[in-house]
Amino acid sequence: MGVFSSLIGDIPGDLSAIDHLAAQIHDQAEAVQLIGDEFRTTIRKTTIWTGRSREAFEESANRQQHRFARLYEGLEAAASDIAGYAREVASAKHYIHNRLLPRLVEMDRIYEAASKEERPVIYASFSHESESIAHDYYVRIESLKWAAEILSQALREALRLEPVSRNRSVAGTANDPSRTQRLDEADISRINTELSLLKSGNYNLHQVQQGTIGDCYFISAILALMNTPKGQEQLAKGVTQHFNSSGQVDGYMVRIYDNPLLPSPGSYSLVLVRETYANGANSGEGASIVSIYEKAYAQLTPGGVNESSFLNGDGITSNTNGQGLLRVTGRGSHLVNYQEASIKSIFGSGLNYDAQERQEVVEALRSGKPVTTATVYAPIFGNSNRIPATVMIDGNNETIQIYAHHSYMIKSANETSLTLVNPHGRNPGINHQRSILHGEFSMSWSEFEKYFGYITIGEIP
Repeated sequence: MGVFSSLIGDIPGDLSAIDHLAAQIHDQAEAVQLIGDEFRTTIRKTTIWTGRSREAFEESANRQQHRFARLYEGLEAAASDIAGYAREVASAKHYIHNRLLPRLVEMDRIYEAASKEERPVIYASFSHESESIAHDYYVRIESLKWAAEILSQALREALRLEPVSRNRSVAGTANDPSRTQRLDEADISRINTELSLLKSGNYNLHQVQQGTIGDCYFISAILALMNTPKGQEQLAKGVTQHFNSSGQVDGYMVRIYDNPLLPSPGSYSLVLVRETYANGANSGEGASIVSIYEKAYAQLTPGGVNESSFLNGDGITSNTNGQGLLRVTGRGSHLVNYQEASIKSIFGSGLNYDAQERQEVVEALRSGKPVTTATVYAPIFGNSNRIPATVMIDGNNETIQIYAHHSYMIKSANETSLTLVNPHGRNPGINHQRSILHGEFSMSWSEFEKYFGYITIGEIP
């Protein structure tokens, strides 16, 4: 090769092999669909009987049908993604061979035709242009590397089977927390609108509603970021659109911090989300920004929506407020009043928040830090899962139910009171009164100390 044409190389990738792989996976998807159809036909022909064995059979059959459908959709999506990547490789090859390389070959021709005395001058005259072409080539290669990374994430998600709920009372039913649904056009339009609102710092956090998954610590962390324009911007930066082979948005790449494979501070994983939990967090109208963050987080855990514990493995149900903040900020957090709260839980009494601790919380909120709390280490609950509390809502005294072992976001605070937000998006009244909407309420520090344990203060990058 010549002096200038050697500045760039070919685009890596065997187009015929990539296209063949896409076709093979598409054929596999059709085979899975055929097996799923045959399975459903067999189930319908099964002799009807009643009792617990029949219920267990139907539960298992429903799960298997869902898995067939999920695998078919995943394989079809994988085939489409690979075909889309093939087009990107083909486009890059065409650009290199028809735009960049011909010009470099022309430079070589002029350079080689010149005398030894003229060559240094000619080389210098082409220096800037050749460097620009080499940079263009480098940009194309980096873009293709990124496309390959996105493809790898897409393929990982395409072949992932959702861990089923261990709760036998709802598994396989419409109330199953692990039940998923694909994003449709309305969902994508809604999420795109929410992304724009986050980028401008105008997202209304009161529309967030936690679903039936026990990840209040994670939803509260997202709410805590939504409490400031900087936090909203952080959430917006963590989401980018994913396009299918037709150029249409079919999902989102979501950034979740603390990649278990890269345990360094601020490390993260990019997760492709094409579906959300049907009974998961939402914005009241359907799938939302919080929905795709929740799904991305669950996709990184082997237990999915199940409980996180030593015996049951790693799922997103039940964890600490600090873990929730870490997942969306990549930063650590610290606790206020933790030791006093622990003592209180053991002996039934203990030190409350002193003036210095209250001021620390006030200053953290004023400086835009995300702040959450939880109803842990609070003897007042006893064996009850919720108890009444009189609070201030929209300027009026209201009696609501405060949940035990539940996380809340602290929206604001001063020396005498705090304003909190329930991630459920509402607060239940007493004696079967209707839920009080929007989830926000205020209470004095002395009342707060009765129901809530330590406070968690995070950081925004």
